[in-house]
Order: sequence, then C-alpha cells, then structure tokens
Amino acid sequence: MENNAVLFTVAGSHVQLCGTAIASLCMHLPANAGLKILVMQSDILMNDIYWLKAIPKNFARPNVSVDVWEKPQVMAQVHLTHQNERFPSVTLWRLFAPYIYQNYDKLLYLDNDVLICDNVLPLFDMLPENKIMGVVNDFQSFINVGFPEKSVWSEVDNFAQYFNSGVLLIDPKRYTDAYSETTMVEAVNSASYTFLDQTLLNRLITDRVAYLPLQYNYQKDDEWLAGFAKQRNPQQAAKISVARKHVVIRHFVFTRPFSLPWEHGYIQDEFERDFWQTFYKVKMQ
Repeated sequence: MENNAVLFTVAGSHVQLCGTAIASLCMHLPANAGLKILVMQSDILMNDIYWLKAIPKNFARPNVSVDVWEKPQVMAQVHLTHQNERFPSVTLWRLFAPYIYQNYDKLLYLDNDVLICDNVLPLFDMLPENKIMGVVNDFQSFINVGFPEKSVWSEVDNFAQYFNSGVLLIDPKRYTDAYSETTMVEAVNSASYTFLDQTLLNRLITDRVAYLPLQYNYQKDDEWLAGFAKQRNPQQAAKISVARKHVVIRHFVFTRPFSLPWEHGYIQDEFERDFWQTFYKVKMQ
C-alpha cells in the first residue's frame, strides 16, 4: 500500500481558504479512508493551527490527520530578483516540499483556493512510473492553442504544454533525484518570470510530466467559458465544457476583477454555493 499525502502551503489570513479546502477534501473522502494532510505554514495563529488539525474529526473522518509544519528552512537562501505582489514567496514552497517529504510515495499539492468536489484518492494512481509529476493544462494557455507561441505571454513557450501549478501530483523521489535542492535554489534565484514557480516548473520538467484530465484542476468560471473562451477557440473551449460536467477539483483562479467568490456578493454557480456552504460549516464547527 502506497504512503501518500496531500500538501498545502499557507501564510496569514489565507488559512481560511486552506481550512475550507481541507474540509471539502474530507467531505468527499470515503468515511473510513486514511490520509495524511500536510500543511506548511507561516504567520498563522496557534488557534488556527488547532482549528486546521481538528477539521478531519469534525467532519467524521477519523483516519485522516493534519500535520502542520513550518515553511522550508531553505527559503532563507532564496533571494528573488523579481518580486510579484500577486505571487508572494509562499508560492515557492511547493518547489522545495519534495526534499522535505521524501518518505512519501506521492504528494498531491493543492493551492488553498480550491474546492474539492469529488474523491481525490483515485488521482494518486494516475501518475505513470516514468514521470516526475502529474499536471493539468493552464486554461488561459490551453485556450490559445493554435495561436502563435509567445503571442500572449513571452514566458509561455508552448500553449499546448504549459500547465498550471495549483494542482501537482508529485513523485518526491523522482523529483529529488532529477533536481538537487541547490539546483532548485539557484534556478529560483536566477529566474525573473511573472508566474515564477509555475513557469520555472514548466521550463524544468515539461518533458517529464503526465497531463491529467482537465476536471482535476478546473480553473475558470462559466462567464469566461461561454464568452472569451468560446470566441477565442471553440475547439479548445469544447474540451473544457466536457470537463465542466464532472469537476473533481475547482480551482478559483483570477479571471477578471471581482471574479473570485470572496470578491463579490452574489452566488455565480454551484461551485461558489458549495464553497460558501463549506466555509460556513468549517468556521462554525
């Protein structure tokens, strides 16, 4: 039996999103399923650490546990040449987590701004033995397939291959065998991408990833799909529409101003409804 874990990284007030994501994860696991959830954190309250650790029990998942860790110590060696307020240094922790958690067969890294809509355990079986990481195409890049490369973002070399780093299925041993921690620190310190962790991973390991179905990192809302996406590339939009019918992980990424559930008052779709219902349950547990 494999020894697998789910990983989150969180700093500050985003702990509320992390707790909501963990609750949605627990709600969709089989009642007796066993799973380790790892949370790397910085600048969160001790009471919030207790709150995170109590979530599996409060959602009747006795064989699920949450371990809370400090951020990677190697971050003291990271000195960014390009700092982006939208993507603070916490986004880089995922790059160094495999060196810390080498005792796990697979790590499922999840951004905090996700909502789990179905059981994720089958995902652990989707990484071929010869691949380092399982990934999902970045939707904004995916919809530009067929257009001239680098015509939208200069750092995206291949629209068909560029993946989103919000959901990563990682083989820690293959990852650490392929790239030493020193190599990764040097790569981070010398890079100047807008989407730093994401583009860096794309540049390093595109030829050693397995592409997972789009529903395992479903990134956009219906307004984007019915409007921009279908006008831009109907063929690619149709593929996203198929994934829309059975979303497993809904990833709330920026689409336009005030598009995220916590940025507006109305309920846009069932994913936002489920997000707020889960948020309420985990806050009031």
